[in-house]
Amino acid sequence: MLPRIVLLLLQIAAAWFLADPIKSALPALLGRQYDIFIYALLYAAIIMIVGFAGSLVLKGVRVPGVGTFIASLVLACILAAITLFTQVSGPIQEALPFLRGNAKLYPLVGALVGYLLKR
Repeated sequence: MLPRIVLLLLQIAAAWFLADPIKSALPALLGRQYDIFIYALLYAAIIMIVGFAGSLVLKGVRVPGVGTFIASLVLACILAAITLFTQVSGPIQEALPFLRGNAKLYPLVGALVGYLLKR
C-alpha cells in the first residue's frame, strides 16, 4: 500500500511540475482555448512514464499497460472538455473555489483517475 501512495505522489508532482516546461517547448499547435487538450495529453503521458518507472523501482506496484494509458488519456480529455463549457464548469468552480484559476487541474485529475481505475 505504501509504494502505491509514494508512486501516486510522485506522479502528481511530476505531472504538475513537468507539464509547463514541456508545453512551452512545443510549438503552438492549437488556439489558446484548446491548449487544455495538450495538457491532457502531457499529463497522461507523464503519469504513464512515471508509473512505468515506479513499477520497476518500487516493490509491489504492477506495470501499467496500454489500456491504462488509453483510460488515462480518455478521462483527461473528457475532463479537459468540461473546461470549455461554462455551463458545466461554472457550478463546479463555485462549489470548489480552488479551481477558479486552475483549469489545468481538471485534466490532471482525469489522468490520475484513469490511471488508477484501469490499473
